Amino acid sequence: MKNFFHLGYLVLAVLLLGCQQREIHVYTAPKNLRAIAQSETASAAPPAWTVPEHWVSQPTTAFRVGSFEVPGTAGAADLAISFLSGPAGGVLSNINRWRGQLQLPPTDEEGLKSLTRLLRIGEDSILMVTLTSADLQTRIVVAIWEKPDGAWFFKLMGPLPTLVQEEAVFSQFLGSVVWP
Repeated sequence: MKNFFHLGYLVLAVLLLGCQQREIHVYTAPKNLRAIAQSETASAAPPAWTVPEHWVSQPTTAFRVGSFEVPGTAGAADLAISFLSGPAGGVLSNINRWRGQLQLPPTDEEGLKSLTRLLRIGEDSILMVTLTSADLQTRIVVAIWEKPDGAWFFKLMGPLPTLVQEEAVFSQFLGSVVWP
Protein backbone atom coordinates (compact mmCIF):
# COMPACT_ATOMS: atom_id res chain seq x y z
CA MET A 1 0.00 0.00 0.00
CA LYS A 2 2.90 2.27 0.82
CA ASN A 3 4.27 1.80 -2.74
CA PHE A 4 0.85 2.68 -4.14
CA PHE A 5 0.93 6.07 -2.38
CA HIS A 6 4.49 6.73 -3.60
CA LEU A 7 3.42 5.85 -7.13
CA GLY A 8 0.40 8.18 -6.78
CA TYR A 9 2.62 11.04 -5.59
CA LEU A 10 5.00 10.42 -8.47
CA VAL A 11 2.17 10.51 -11.05
CA LEU A 12 0.73 13.67 -9.47
CA ALA A 13 4.17 15.36 -9.47
CA VAL A 14 4.69 14.52 -13.15
CA LEU A 15 1.26 15.88 -14.06
CA LEU A 16 1.81 19.12 -12.13
CA LEU A 17 5.26 19.67 -13.60
CA GLY A 18 3.94 19.01 -17.11
CA CYS A 19 1.32 21.76 -16.72
CA GLN A 20 3.73 24.65 -16.33
CA GLN A 21 2.89 27.89 -18.04
CA ARG A 22 5.19 28.57 -20.92
CA GLU A 23 6.70 32.03 -21.20
CA ILE A 24 7.02 33.97 -24.40
CA HIS A 25 10.57 35.10 -25.06
CA VAL A 26 11.33 38.14 -27.17
CA TYR A 27 14.70 38.49 -28.87
CA THR A 28 16.18 41.52 -30.56
CA ALA A 29 18.08 40.84 -33.78
CA PRO A 30 20.40 43.35 -35.42
CA LYS A 31 19.28 45.09 -38.60
CA ASN A 32 20.53 43.83 -41.93
CA LEU A 33 23.89 45.57 -41.81
CA ARG A 34 24.82 44.40 -45.32
CA ALA A 35 21.85 46.25 -46.85
CA ILE A 36 22.72 49.37 -44.87
CA ALA A 37 26.34 49.14 -45.98
CA GLN A 38 25.24 48.71 -49.60
CA SER A 39 23.09 51.82 -49.49
CA GLU A 40 25.88 53.77 -47.79
CA THR A 41 28.33 52.69 -50.48
CA ALA A 42 25.92 53.84 -53.15
CA SER A 43 25.41 57.22 -51.51
CA ALA A 44 29.18 57.74 -51.15
CA ALA A 45 29.82 58.16 -54.88
CA PRO A 46 26.64 58.05 -56.98
CA PRO A 47 26.79 59.12 -60.58
CA ALA A 48 25.26 62.36 -61.80
CA TRP A 49 22.58 62.44 -64.49
CA THR A 50 20.35 64.83 -66.38
CA VAL A 51 16.67 64.25 -65.64
CA PRO A 52 14.16 64.78 -68.46
CA GLU A 53 11.90 67.76 -67.72
CA HIS A 54 8.65 65.77 -67.59
CA TRP A 55 9.97 63.15 -65.12
CA VAL A 56 8.92 63.75 -61.52
CA SER A 57 11.54 63.21 -58.83
CA GLN A 58 10.45 60.91 -55.99
CA PRO A 59 11.96 60.43 -52.52
CA THR A 60 14.90 58.06 -52.33
CA THR A 61 14.95 55.12 -49.93
CA ALA A 62 17.59 52.88 -48.39
CA PHE A 63 17.65 50.88 -51.63
CA ARG A 64 16.95 53.65 -54.17
CA VAL A 65 19.69 56.11 -54.96
CA GLY A 66 17.37 57.77 -57.45
CA SER A 67 13.63 57.49 -57.98
CA PHE A 68 11.37 59.04 -60.62
CA GLU A 69 7.79 58.89 -61.79
CA VAL A 70 7.69 58.80 -65.57
CA PRO A 71 4.31 60.11 -66.79
CA GLY A 72 2.68 58.58 -69.84
CA THR A 73 -0.66 58.53 -71.62
CA ALA A 74 -1.33 54.94 -70.46
CA GLY A 75 -0.29 55.64 -66.87
CA ALA A 76 2.89 56.45 -65.02
CA ALA A 77 5.96 54.26 -64.98
CA ASP A 78 8.45 54.00 -62.12
CA LEU A 79 12.22 54.39 -62.48
CA ALA A 80 14.28 53.00 -59.62
CA ILE A 81 18.05 53.49 -59.54
CA SER A 82 19.83 51.23 -57.10
CA PHE A 83 23.27 49.86 -56.31
CA LEU A 84 24.30 46.43 -55.05
CA SER A 85 27.88 45.71 -54.08
CA GLY A 86 29.69 42.61 -55.26
CA PRO A 87 28.06 40.28 -57.80
CA ALA A 88 24.54 41.48 -56.83
CA GLY A 89 23.06 37.98 -56.95
CA GLY A 90 23.96 37.43 -60.60
CA VAL A 91 22.20 38.44 -63.79
CA LEU A 92 20.09 35.28 -64.11
CA SER A 93 18.67 35.47 -60.58
CA ASN A 94 17.82 39.16 -60.98
CA ILE A 95 16.13 38.58 -64.34
CA ASN A 96 14.11 35.70 -62.89
CA ARG A 97 13.04 37.92 -59.96
CA TRP A 98 11.84 40.57 -62.42
CA ARG A 99 10.12 37.89 -64.52
CA GLY A 100 8.30 36.84 -61.34
CA GLN A 101 7.09 40.44 -60.90
CA LEU A 102 5.42 40.07 -64.30
CA GLN A 103 4.06 36.58 -63.51
CA LEU A 104 6.40 35.06 -66.11
CA PRO A 105 8.11 31.70 -65.58
CA PRO A 106 11.85 31.64 -64.83
CA THR A 107 14.34 31.35 -67.65
CA ASP A 108 17.74 29.68 -67.89
CA GLU A 109 21.16 30.78 -69.18
CA GLU A 110 20.14 29.93 -72.77
CA GLY A 111 16.99 32.04 -72.46
CA LEU A 112 19.02 35.07 -71.37
CA LYS A 113 20.29 35.57 -74.93
CA SER A 114 16.86 36.57 -76.20
CA LEU A 115 16.17 38.84 -73.21
CA THR A 116 19.38 40.85 -73.13
CA ARG A 117 21.47 43.06 -75.38
CA LEU A 118 24.55 45.20 -74.90
CA LEU A 119 24.30 48.97 -75.15
CA ARG A 120 27.51 50.95 -75.59
CA ILE A 121 27.65 54.25 -73.68
CA GLY A 122 31.01 55.95 -73.83
CA GLU A 123 33.56 53.32 -72.92
CA ASP A 124 31.08 51.21 -70.96
CA SER A 125 29.00 48.26 -72.12
CA ILE A 126 25.68 48.12 -70.32
CA LEU A 127 23.53 45.03 -70.23
CA MET A 128 19.97 45.91 -71.24
CA VAL A 129 17.07 43.66 -70.24
CA THR A 130 13.55 44.00 -71.67
CA LEU A 131 10.68 41.95 -70.25
CA THR A 132 6.99 42.17 -71.17
CA SER A 133 4.16 40.52 -69.27
CA ALA A 134 2.21 37.74 -71.00
CA ASP A 135 -0.91 39.94 -71.15
CA LEU A 136 1.14 42.69 -72.86
CA GLN A 137 0.10 45.21 -70.21
CA THR A 138 3.36 45.80 -68.33
CA ARG A 139 7.01 46.08 -69.31
CA ILE A 140 10.27 46.23 -67.40
CA VAL A 141 13.41 47.66 -68.97
CA VAL A 142 16.59 47.46 -66.91
CA ALA A 143 20.06 48.81 -67.61
CA ILE A 144 22.68 46.96 -65.56
CA TRP A 145 25.83 49.03 -65.31
CA GLU A 146 28.64 46.98 -63.78
CA LYS A 147 31.40 48.85 -61.99
CA PRO A 148 34.40 47.46 -60.05
CA ASP A 149 32.64 47.81 -56.67
CA GLY A 150 29.24 46.44 -57.75
CA ALA A 151 26.31 46.83 -60.11
CA TRP A 152 24.05 49.80 -60.73
CA PHE A 153 20.48 49.03 -61.78
CA PHE A 154 18.33 51.52 -63.69
CA LYS A 155 14.94 49.77 -63.66
CA LEU A 156 12.00 51.29 -65.51
CA MET A 157 8.66 49.53 -64.97
CA GLY A 158 5.16 50.47 -66.02
CA PRO A 159 2.41 50.20 -68.62
CA LEU A 160 3.71 48.89 -71.96
CA PRO A 161 2.53 51.93 -73.98
CA THR A 162 4.29 54.30 -71.56
CA LEU A 163 7.55 52.39 -71.81
CA VAL A 164 7.35 52.28 -75.61
CA GLN A 165 6.68 56.04 -75.57
CA GLU A 166 9.63 56.70 -73.22
CA GLU A 167 12.17 54.27 -74.72
CA ALA A 168 14.22 56.94 -76.52
CA VAL A 169 14.03 59.29 -73.51
CA PHE A 170 15.27 56.50 -71.23
CA SER A 171 18.21 55.86 -73.59
CA GLN A 172 19.05 59.59 -73.58
CA PHE A 173 18.85 59.58 -69.79
CA LEU A 174 21.32 56.66 -69.62
CA GLY A 175 23.60 58.57 -71.98
CA SER A 176 23.59 61.52 -69.55
CA VAL A 177 24.99 59.45 -66.66
CA VAL A 178 28.40 60.72 -65.56
CA TRP A 179 30.51 58.68 -63.15
CA PRO A 180 32.63 60.39 -60.46
